[in-house]
Amino acid sequence: MKHRYNLIVIMLVGLVFVANANWPEFQGGSANNGYSATFINPLALDTIFKMQLASYMNASPIVMGDTLYAACTEGQVYAVHYKTGRLLWQKDLPGGIEGSPAADAKRLYLGARNGVVYALDRFSGNEVWHFEIGDTVAGEKEIQCHIKLQNGRLYFGAFNGMVYCLDTSGLLHWTFSTHFYIRNGIAVQANRVVVASQDGALYCLQDTGEGCVAQWIHHGLIPQSMLHRAAPLLLDTFIIESYVEAELSHKLRVFSVNGPTILQEMATDLNANGFAGVGHHFYYDHQGCNDTTWKNMYSIVAIPAGDYLSLLRSNAPPIIMGAWTIHHSSVYPKAILIVDRLTGKVAANLALSGYSISSPLCASDEALFFGTYEKWVLGLGSRYGTGVSSVKPGTEANQVLEAFPNPFNPKTAIKFLLAKDGPVTVTVFNVKGQQVWANTKVFKSGHRSILWNAKDGSGKALPTGVYFVKLNSIDKVAVLRVVLAR
Repeated sequence: MKHRYNLIVIMLVGLVFVANANWPEFQGGSANNGYSATFINPLALDTIFKMQLASYMNASPIVMGDTLYAACTEGQVYAVHYKTGRLLWQKDLPGGIEGSPAADAKRLYLGARNGVVYALDRFSGNEVWHFEIGDTVAGEKEIQCHIKLQNGRLYFGAFNGMVYCLDTSGLLHWTFSTHFYIRNGIAVQANRVVVASQDGALYCLQDTGEGCVAQWIHHGLIPQSMLHRAAPLLLDTFIIESYVEAELSHKLRVFSVNGPTILQEMATDLNANGFAGVGHHFYYDHQGCNDTTWKNMYSIVAIPAGDYLSLLRSNAPPIIMGAWTIHHSSVYPKAILIVDRLTGKVAANLALSGYSISSPLCASDEALFFGTYEKWVLGLGSRYGTGVSSVKPGTEANQVLEAFPNPFNPKTAIKFLLAKDGPVTVTVFNVKGQQVWANTKVFKSGHRSILWNAKDGSGKALPTGVYFVKLNSIDKVAVLRVVLAR
């Protein structure tokens, strides 16, 4: 059954489409910026992907190309072609997955609660290598940290208080010891590694290639009195982090990357769950009302005050998609909010009926992906206001639409598979959601095609750009992204 939303549209400002298909790790990159330039249209969000899982996921889904990877709390890992719903592979890993995986061109890297990092072939799911934390008791081996990938190196922390740096072949380059467990608090930019340990300290490390040195360390007043519940953000020359002291005082802090001096500090109602940032602006959500305005000489700003977020209770950081910030609430009201990041006005409020979001958001290819406590991965797209309903991975019926060549000039064959005879409508939309061409014919079952010559309905040649092909047949709806390159 198609997923439905209550969609409240307040305003829409100019949108620019920039192709950016990959979201290869938590918050999209090693610095935890949570930024994607990809197009999203708040006026036309709908379900484009839905997949049932064996257990729910706390880890962020990630996307490389047209493949979505989902890692579950009980260890199931899925790779699925999200545009067709075809399950590429599934693998069960021991220990369970809490932290978000990372991917490069060839491999998927996952840290498990049994103290093992697994490198899987991205295309087959076969294990390439694994690295196991040794010389410690079982509980201290646990990895809940997001895997960070930068310059061919993997960075992660564990419950034994150690930071590890491996290369993508599984070779250990160095370790660094803090004094208490590390859950998710690592950000990496160039050769700088920032670690928020639960010993109450913030560490700024330099990866020297063969080892690491501590550039600076900022200690709490009382050891282990300050707990870092969110991954830090590296934003240009700033480090943004949050902490809770003795379970009472919740604060955000801004550091210069060059030293341990606190540039700014502010109190929050409850613990921040992470950040998204671009330029000198950052945004945050926390477990209470996100209604605080913060501005300073560095032009670092929190999201402006407004009643629209007064009931928001988030368990993950916001993300940025072009002109918008995207926020979600995991309890009442269960919703996704899309906010104009220049004005602070809500563009859309999507109430999720029957779903509670369990994971961070993933932004890729004009869509949002996330896991739910009801054991689903959902994808919300803005391709033109309609989407694929209830995709069931692995079914041949969903492998129905492709274009060849793609990219193309000046024409492409839109190919599809029909399970039964009947009428088929192929419609093409531009990135603004405007219909530019349509064709309806009756076809026999089997593999069929329609030729599109990159012209609109009046015969006028269309400009270079991204277009979306929609297929409507008797028993299915499918979508496809094509690129006209004149």
